[in-house]
Amino acid sequence: MEKSHRMAATIHLNHLKHNYRSLRAYIPPGCLVLAVIKADAYGHGAVMTAKALEQEGIGYFAVATPDEAFELRDAGIQTPILILGRSDPGCIGQLAREHITQCVYSKEYADELSSHLQGGKIKIHIKVDTGMSRLGFGAQETDSIAEVCQNSCFEPEGIFTHFSSADGEDDSCFKMQQDLFYKTVETLSRKGITFRHRHASNSAGSFRAENAGLTMVRLGIMLYGAWPSEYIKKMFGDKIQLKPVMTLSATVAQIRQVPAHTGISYDRTYITKKSMKIAVVTAGYADGIPRLWSNQGHVVIKGERCPIVGRVCMDMLMVDISHHQQEVCVGDRVILFGEGGVDATEAAGWADSISYELFCRVSPRVPRLY
Repeated sequence: MEKSHRMAATIHLNHLKHNYRSLRAYIPPGCLVLAVIKADAYGHGAVMTAKALEQEGIGYFAVATPDEAFELRDAGIQTPILILGRSDPGCIGQLAREHITQCVYSKEYADELSSHLQGGKIKIHIKVDTGMSRLGFGAQETDSIAEVCQNSCFEPEGIFTHFSSADGEDDSCFKMQQDLFYKTVETLSRKGITFRHRHASNSAGSFRAENAGLTMVRLGIMLYGAWPSEYIKKMFGDKIQLKPVMTLSATVAQIRQVPAHTGISYDRTYITKKSMKIAVVTAGYADGIPRLWSNQGHVVIKGERCPIVGRVCMDMLMVDISHHQQEVCVGDRVILFGEGGVDATEAAGWADSISYELFCRVSPRVPRLY
């Protein structure tokens, strides 16, 4: 972390490339990899992430909004881009001109898009809901899907679904969704509707699904060095070595010797039992640190864990360094999570959350250093 930054998210692009290569090795050679880089690449920086993965020959990108797609095109990204969510029909013409693929999830939405294309044509991927109860055609709506695909405004390039529970030990729902998707694709094929791309597997599904009949897998959280669940890590952790792509760090602003029976931070939720040496750290909830880390999270300073004491503040938090084996000084680097620190999955757990959310909530005011 550069001295001018009170806090920074260091993005290890070499780790990103390592993770991609490690995962790619376990995916069938003829199967494309789609990298999910929505939400600014889960907080890692979409443009730099996309550029690094383009160098590796990635097959497709996925984002959630038109603005996320336009940002990539403006940065010179040429790889195909799929928008996974709803785009306002008013911008569909620009999407077509920028060669951006739109997901279509209902006949009504398709009609909206068609009315705004005014003679243009856009690539689409049909979204089928097989059990997520989110966006998508019902699996039984094959007649409506066929009608949309026959609309001259659309080039139906792909069809996909999303697993609701691919990362758990109980795979009954996962297999049910998988079977339902295959049956939907087969029914459409009998109607003469076929697709170049068929995809269903997310990070977890990519390594436990029978991917026969699929032409593409979607990788998200594992590209960034985190496991979708402890179960998936247990199954594949000895085969695939993931490296953390983001390291979130701050600095020690002050060292304090706090007397016994003294409250620390707001509402005195932590009272010292004896004299305690604390470090004031330049990180708070405005930077994306969960307030739920108060009195239960840890940071790492010079290779040693230090417990957070008292409430996490907007811009600062306090940690106990009374038992630190090395001298802690003002200006020392403090690792919140990442390389050399606590694993992001464990850190997210202190807030009853997941690594996905922890990455995404890192504030824009925290500079990303590549």
